[in-house]
Amino acid sequence: MKEARKRVGQGEGWTRVEVEVEAVNLCKPESFAVVGDDGSGDCQPGLGERAGALVFTGGLYVKSVDPRLGGWSGLRLGNGRGEFVALEDEGYLIQGVFIWGGSPSRLKSATNVSLGTLLSPSGVPLNSIGSGKAWSDAEGLASVHAHAPFEEGVFVSFEREGRVWKYPSVNGTISLVPQAIGLDNRAEITSCEYNGGLEALESVQGVGLIFICEDVVYESQTHDGGAGTGTSFFGAVRGWVYSGILDSDSEEQLSPFRYLVRDGLSPVAAAKVPGTQDILVLERTYKAGVGNTLRSKFSPNPPTAQPPKHNPLFPEAQNLVDDNRTRHWVLQLEWVARIRYISRATIREAEASDCIVDGSLVGELNPEVHYTDNFEGMDIVAGAAGGMEVVIVSDDNFNHAQQRTLIYSFSLDSTMLLPSSCMPAISFKAALQSGEPHQNTSSGWQLLLPIIFFLGLLAAAIAYVVHRRRKYMFQQMRGDDDIELQQDSQKGEGRRTAGGGGEDSTASPMLGEGTDGAVGEDEEQPSRS
Repeated sequence: MKEARKRVGQGEGWTRVEVEVEAVNLCKPESFAVVGDDGSGDCQPGLGERAGALVFTGGLYVKSVDPRLGGWSGLRLGNGRGEFVALEDEGYLIQGVFIWGGSPSRLKSATNVSLGTLLSPSGVPLNSIGSGKAWSDAEGLASVHAHAPFEEGVFVSFEREGRVWKYPSVNGTISLVPQAIGLDNRAEITSCEYNGGLEALESVQGVGLIFICEDVVYESQTHDGGAGTGTSFFGAVRGWVYSGILDSDSEEQLSPFRYLVRDGLSPVAAAKVPGTQDILVLERTYKAGVGNTLRSKFSPNPPTAQPPKHNPLFPEAQNLVDDNRTRHWVLQLEWVARIRYISRATIREAEASDCIVDGSLVGELNPEVHYTDNFEGMDIVAGAAGGMEVVIVSDDNFNHAQQRTLIYSFSLDSTMLLPSSCMPAISFKAALQSGEPHQNTSSGWQLLLPIIFFLGLLAAAIAYVVHRRRKYMFQQMRGDDDIELQQDSQKGEGRRTAGGGGEDSTASPMLGEGTDGAVGEDEEQPSRS
């Protein structure tokens, strides 16, 4: 760790930044009283804080007097979870060291933070080119090789002027001068929305670069989300696999696929599941034409006390004039974040067909329960006992009054990852028309229902076959009995004839008088059962 702290932040163009770090909770205090009908809940006393399958293992609120620090949009961890590199969406890279401690291990602090300005291939600062963030809007970050950003360098994706550049490693630190890799101004990439381009980015050995647009540009459907919530949409966003970039022996090829989005959440980060070619995708709220959700809650009186320091999203009071009366409203930015699992097989299926990638839900950060923000960066490292550690970071949009730079860590058991799927194009189009998008949630029962249904049909078929077989055998047995009765009757007629049959013949001594051949009262009739 000492060696890591010494080298992080060194190199040409890097400057040290002083930061303040404060530990934060995941769950709001009032949410511990919220328990589901089945007795479950993400925030229960004694059971820890969690979000679905994600078990909270520490949170940090990072702030600085340096106005350049903010807008974290990407994150990559080095080996051992200590070193990290982060990306800012105004054209900066951040390097630093996370401090972990305790048993079980928890995220404790961040130190040795340095800042570097991203340059163009010719050495010009990106934030000085053009107007606004046209060239400096860096959104996606991936290590060239997993968990070795300082040894191998990183890939950075940009929206607006869509492209992917490689920033190589030089003497154990990341160079701020990039190398073009053939993904500059490609027609496919520039087909993304101008401010909704390449955000989710990951490098997977044996596969290539995987990247996904943020905004829906393919067959999107917009719905009224209800009063006070603006609009939400579902549809498909474009994604690609750029193979060959990591393997010099393979031809470079750009293969498209589509990714299903719902409830107004868009993909903003991707990270490889350790030991596999599968990925997790981080989604967060964004509503086209509306921006991020702003919820207004009425309060009869203005807040009288300062909010607690551990609350990273404390309400801001504002007086608004409504119907010539002054009312006090509590305005709070509201964010939702979800993490979904996608297998390599599902993406491969989407590349080869017209189906849409649909990830299974791993966990959701809900503002009604959790302290949330605009989470945009994520990485994963291997954890203990076959599990993994998932770390996410938020982009405060340099809106320090209402947002925070939050860093959350979670442990995740790999056995909790449920299969992803690929939604057939015909089902996707039907969902668009009906306004009821297909859901692929983390409910194990939903995955078992088709199996249970099939087993039920199989059992019914077997029961029917057994029933028909028994009925056939029963009919055969009845037929044999009828034949035997007929033969017995014929033998009886023969005996009567041999004994002097005819109408005037003397009655058989076996029969009572006047019976006309009827069976005697004490003689049993043959049974057919």
